Amino acid sequence: MLYQSALRRGVPAGELLSQQELAEGLSARTPDGMAAWALRLLAKTHAALLDRQRDASAVIAKIQSFVQDHLNEELGRDEIAKAVYRNPAYLSRLFRKETGMSLTDYIAQAKIERAKRLLTDTNDKISNIAEGLGYMHFSYFAKLFKKVTGVTPQDYRKKHQSI
Repeated sequence: MLYQSALRRGVPAGELLSQQELAEGLSARTPDGMAAWALRLLAKTHAALLDRQRDASAVIAKIQSFVQDHLNEELGRDEIAKAVYRNPAYLSRLFRKETGMSLTDYIAQAKIERAKRLLTDTNDKISNIAEGLGYMHFSYFAKLFKKVTGVTPQDYRKKHQSI
């Protein structure tokens, strides 16, 4: 049961026990010996799962930091995966599992949040803001902005700008 649970969370069974520890469990002759071995197995499984969760959280933090630092570029999972030394497919699955949203949605959301700040705090042309966020096609930026916020970039600026 522990092996299956660990495997579902990405911890291979071979990482849980050494060959010697496995042999100790198989050679336990008393119920107390078996219970002691099972408790050691349980503790090691718990520790391995916590380590894996910490590793995943650290990778997610690196991804989020990388995205924030590169919002002015056209970002894709391959570039991000290369930056955090992970496989692109694994990275996408991990990100969705840990955050509940796709990597593409996170990037779009981060770019729109930056655009909202720029629309409010500057008088830059909206097309320049879009280009500065890596959107080469203004129409795509405007459509995405409206989809996320419910208003066009122009209307957002009119409503929120205090200058």
